[in-house]
Amino acid sequence: MLAARANSNTRLEAHADEPADEPGATDTDTAEDTGELKEDEQGTAQSLVCTDCGKRFRDATWAERHATLSGHVNFAESAEAIQPLTEEERAQRLKELKTRMEEKRELLKQQEREEQKERERIRRLAGKEMIEAKERLKEQEILKAVEAKKREKLEDKRAREAIIRQIEEDKKERAARVSSRAQASGAASTPPKPAVTAAVPAAAVNHSQARLQLRMPSGPPVVNTFAADAPLDEVMAFVREKLGDPHAAVSLSTTFPR
Repeated sequence: MLAARANSNTRLEAHADEPADEPGATDTDTAEDTGELKEDEQGTAQSLVCTDCGKRFRDATWAERHATLSGHVNFAESAEAIQPLTEEERAQRLKELKTRMEEKRELLKQQEREEQKERERIRRLAGKEMIEAKERLKEQEILKAVEAKKREKLEDKRAREAIIRQIEEDKKERAARVSSRAQASGAASTPPKPAVTAAVPAAAVNHSQARLQLRMPSGPPVVNTFAADAPLDEVMAFVREKLGDPHAAVSLSTTFPR
């Protein structure tokens, strides 16, 4: 027994510096406690942490939602559990959420007002441009009408000038024919006589009188009544009186049929 006690004392002295086990703790209990400590030291994932902003999430669903909203992609597991919120914290979180929602709605309203103003500005600008385009088109149409009127007047003027030239040519042609007839009858030395056209009415009202309408070389027609048996010399004297030259050579002719 002395040998056994001596060996026990030797073992106690060798482990004198180690802490003593708690009272009632057995080898099995100590092994289990040691195992639990080792498991705690290794840690079990209780939450997820966003390493980009430091926020914690209970599970992968909330982490994915955060990644969708924020664009963060770096997450890590954490052994720290997220404690449930108290009633005050829940109310505060709800209040903050409502505030953010109100701010977002106000921001959306502000954006809608700005977009409405921009649409109104674009609409007014488009309306102004359309009015200006219509005014320009109207001005162009007016200018075209003015140009067309000018061309029409110019064409009318040219037509009148052409008619006048034709009349002058006809006069010259008639004068040439009269001159050729006078030369053919042997009266080439006689100066050209102004042509007087006399129009005799188809039906005489009084057979004792003759009413003659004389178309002079210039001016309006002249009408006079002569005696039915008056000689043509009286008519020629009347014509010379109207011409203002008592010695003018006068020839009388009638319209077709002669």
